[in-house]
Amino acid sequence: SLGLSFGVKFSNTLIVRNHRDFFPASEKEMYLSGKPLHVLAMSLVGRFRETFGDRYPISFSAGIDKDNCADAVGLGLTPITVCSDLLKTGGYTRMHGYFEQLGSRMDAVGARTIDEFIVRGRGKGQEARDALEGVDTETLARCRAALGEGGDLRRAAGEELFARWVSQAKLANTAAYLAELLDDGRYHRDANRKTPKKVGSMLELFDCLTCDKCV
Repeated sequence: SLGLSFGVKFSNTLIVRNHRDFFPASEKEMYLSGKPLHVLAMSLVGRFRETFGDRYPISFSAGIDKDNCADAVGLGLTPITVCSDLLKTGGYTRMHGYFEQLGSRMDAVGARTIDEFIVRGRGKGQEARDALEGVDTETLARCRAALGEGGDLRRAAGEELFARWVSQAKLANTAAYLAELLDDGRYHRDANRKTPKKVGSMLELFDCLTCDKCV
């Protein structure tokens, strides 16, 4: 009634008890980000959608990089934000790779819009369509033809049905991505156990390293 809505975010940097020796013992907390947090946060997205379906919008911010940004888009997460990846060499210029990957994957499946990419991107369009209830045979046939022949999905389904189709595809894509994610070696411990580099000096407030990360 107030014109407001409700959504959730997964996830800010995760506060972890400092139980190792990389930081001084005086530091009681450390912060988890990057690839390990991506898996944890995506798992929470999956659990949330198992309970609430696509009822609430989900913003995502955990370990996004050029190799998984399109995956997050294909799950219907929005907005998708980035931090850890932009702190690596190249800074903001790294974002160019996100859109190259997204564009090439949309082209590969013939998706003209993000909603079409959600339906087509993981090959779950037919499964999502079959899960819809109360759809007449003629409309189902149009949707099937558009999906198989690269047609306009929105026009084939109509606005109301297409919105339901996209919503169902988000759920199917989430389950499929999670299954792949847990088997993806780039997120496993062996690929992420390298000790972070230290600069070898204490940086005080307003001190800065000469680098290319912020400009």
